[in-house]
Amino acid sequence: MACWLAAAMAFPLPSAAGDSERSWESLYDARLAQAVDGTPAASAMYCEEVLDDLSPSDTLFGKAWYFLGQARAEQGDGQGAADAWERAANAAVPSLSAHAILARFEEIGQPIASVPRVCDFDGPADDDLCALHRVWTRKGAPRLVATGEGRVLVWPTEVKPAAADALEAVFRHPEALRTVAFRIRASAIVSYVRVALDDGTGARVQSEVVQVPRDEWASAELSVREFRPAEVGGWSAQARLLRIEDLTGLLSEDRGPNELWIDDLELR
Repeated sequence: MACWLAAAMAFPLPSAAGDSERSWESLYDARLAQAVDGTPAASAMYCEEVLDDLSPSDTLFGKAWYFLGQARAEQGDGQGAADAWERAANAAVPSLSAHAILARFEEIGQPIASVPRVCDFDGPADDDLCALHRVWTRKGAPRLVATGEGRVLVWPTEVKPAAADALEAVFRHPEALRTVAFRIRASAIVSYVRVALDDGTGARVQSEVVQVPRDEWASAELSVREFRPAEVGGWSAQARLLRIEDLTGLLSEDRGPNELWIDDLELR
């Protein structure tokens, strides 16, 4: 999101003491400048200029770093975005949005550049996982495995009581997705998965639960229009994050090692 537009949407004019006049003047100047040139590069430059006028103790300091991170992400600068969001999350008045992003976007340097996107996992790169990564990296990364039908993404899991797992992918730009489709199977335990979309602030919508059979493929074609809000209000209809959640530990009495195989992932 452009720095000036984000400021306009997220920052109502201060009604009481506490926010410095200089800070608000800087944000207003950034809005005027960005109105002339709406490119991500210009947005990042104007956000940086705003930060030059803010002290670390300013109540707007964390928010300004957050929107600089958004601008850098739209430029494709994953590391720069992560650095900015870390500054935002650790500000004297931290940005909760930055906390939400940092908790999820560990692989922001490899985002999904655009949609529609079709991932059959048969490309030339051995590590082409369609930008999907494991939320809890200590549990092991997904991998590509050759089968008689071509390569598939294999996601190793451990089904435990009241435990969930997830794969995620980040979108470089906000995307208004209409459909998420894929084929999926389980190796050892009949499983249950759900797809969620997050707009980057923690507001999200989620699909119905999909039952995954053992040792045979199931096809899922999920209409985003039918996704339900995970909480009341807040969803912007612009996805910044795709999340595939393994809910088997919550919905099954079976326990033990398992693998989820995913193929033909389509985002459109």
